[in-house]
Amino acid sequence: MKTVGIICEYNPLHLGHEHQMKTIRAQLGEDTAILCVMSGNFVQRGEPAVLDKYTRAKGAILAGADLVLELPTEKVLSSAEGFAAGAVEILHKFGNVDYLAFGSESGNLSQLLLGADAVLSAEFSPLLKEKLSQGLSYAVARQKTLETLTGIENFCRTPNDILALEYCLQLKKQGTSIKPMAILREGDYHEKTLHPHHPSATALRENMQNDTWLSYVPTNARKLFASAPQYCYEAGQKAMLARLRVMEENEWTTVAHGSEGLWRKVMKNVREKATVEEIIDASLSKRYPRTRLKRLLLCAYLGIGQADLSRPTDEVRILAFSEKGKALLRGGKDRGEIHLLNAGEKPQREELFTLWRRYSDLFSLFAVDETGLKPAKEQSARYYI
Repeated sequence: MKTVGIICEYNPLHLGHEHQMKTIRAQLGEDTAILCVMSGNFVQRGEPAVLDKYTRAKGAILAGADLVLELPTEKVLSSAEGFAAGAVEILHKFGNVDYLAFGSESGNLSQLLLGADAVLSAEFSPLLKEKLSQGLSYAVARQKTLETLTGIENFCRTPNDILALEYCLQLKKQGTSIKPMAILREGDYHEKTLHPHHPSATALRENMQNDTWLSYVPTNARKLFASAPQYCYEAGQKAMLARLRVMEENEWTTVAHGSEGLWRKVMKNVREKATVEEIIDASLSKRYPRTRLKRLLLCAYLGIGQADLSRPTDEVRILAFSEKGKALLRGGKDRGEIHLLNAGEKPQREELFTLWRRYSDLFSLFAVDETGLKPAKEQSARYYI
């Protein structure tokens, strides 16, 4: 039996994700076990997830996954590189994972591996610095550096390919035996019209105020999702402002993503603007894109400092598992390289528990209506057949 890792957010889970799991088993065998490392209540774009982490994890099990582990929020709200590094670290420490499967618009694994080698080459850093000195943002400078080194025009410009490159890079950097597995991602990642077979998460999020979106999620998960409280960024903006407005200067200096003096610019706009979106618009520049600003503001709200982003990932919460997933868990716990936490089990470090409790309490303030406003308790990891 093979074990395949998937790094995911399922924000929300849709038919394309179910198709990915079916494709994995079609290629490797129906007995293949699927281990998901999933973002918790906040996602990498710097927003709350549209459904809580336990609902999304249960949905993943119902759609075909076997075990869902939580990617710590500090890693989720890091850069794309930090997000990938944290998730690959978990899979590597868990052990006995044969493949890391990921969606890719190109489906071209050899090109992705070529890009990873380019990043690791001696030529990469000097050329990147040269591009940055031209006033380009980090993302654009990195993109142009990769195009120069690989000789491929428009190399790796689409969302899934960008993350796929990071996964390949981390597999190499961390010296793991896990093999990359690129699965063609059909459809447009940012498409706002719901595609019948390959819907985008963007389109689903924009249609969650009516029942239409439920037709585009795996059949077995529809009832679960239909009754679950929903969360959105806009619903929590006043809660964010209440926290951000009272932050002192010494707190801003240590906020994640606030380097190069960006925290000072954001702090000024926090004290002058009426909404979070106005703060972001006033802080935008060619060097500092919207996603970095959203992550910075959310980290400030949650109390995540720059030092927290580099904390080793050695304690991970179990969110859900299938019958097959129970066997995976037994193997993972026996290896002991990572501490897998059951429901109600506190992490070994008290400060980590304090952070996790804060994340859960503050997430509830993004609830669309009163059904989700109660601070969530850490639930039991349960299995679903």
